[in-house]
Amino acid sequence: MGCIPVAAVQMRIIAGDLEANRRRMREVATRALDGGARLVLLPEMAAPGYDLPNLNRLAEPMDGETAQAMSALAAQYRAHIAWGMAERDGGRFYNTLALAGPDGNLLARYRKTHLIPLFREPEYFTPGDEVVVVETEVGTLGLALCYDLRFPGLLMRMAVEGAEILLVAAQWPRLRAEHWRALTVAAAIQNLVFLVGANGLGTCGGDALAGRSVIVSPWGERMAEAGHAEEILHATLDLAQVAEARAKMPVLQNLRPELYSPKDEITDKL
Repeated sequence: MGCIPVAAVQMRIIAGDLEANRRRMREVATRALDGGARLVLLPEMAAPGYDLPNLNRLAEPMDGETAQAMSALAAQYRAHIAWGMAERDGGRFYNTLALAGPDGNLLARYRKTHLIPLFREPEYFTPGDEVVVVETEVGTLGLALCYDLRFPGLLMRMAVEGAEILLVAAQWPRLRAEHWRALTVAAAIQNLVFLVGANGLGTCGGDALAGRSVIVSPWGERMAEAGHAEEILHATLDLAQVAEARAKMPVLQNLRPELYSPKDEITDKL
């Protein structure tokens, strides 16, 4: 598998303007692919933006127009593309990160498991209930969304299941930009993985977004970091570094789950 050229796309998202966002997603993903990336990550809710009261108009099925456009682009470039969307499934809505592969097929779908009350997500979305780790031609990927960064147990579960690269799509606010910067590095260090984090620009729930998209090495080095403007970050990930880091620092082998609180104990303390 060797060295993998990846890109984190930091794009401006217009809340509620599905067509404009779709166009921009195609434009910036194409630029990233033309730049040589074989794995491209776009932000959380890149297609609809955070306009939750209008989800009935903005949410799409997994075979909808956004998924078709991203899948066709992945097939055209024989690459992998992950993007954030509002998914409609029957009468339910999910905050979803989708991944298309080089044959144009959907490889994985992660439905956000931790819904953030601050942005009223629990009022509109159904939480997902699956940890998503997928083996691909560009490595074993773990999929996560924004608020998930605050739950290290989820990310460590992905690492235990073999994730070499964590894809974290976000709409993280500027007010807590330093939390994003700290947590992305911490997640890479704790799990000895590469982390690709794509944050949006614009607003979410009335708050300006932070930008600061980032690509982090298993040792916590920021290989690339964006500022506060639209930008495409590129880096080449040598997956052998994951195995080397885990051999030197065998954190996953040293886990002692028997000491950690069972679910019932945690629930009793809440």
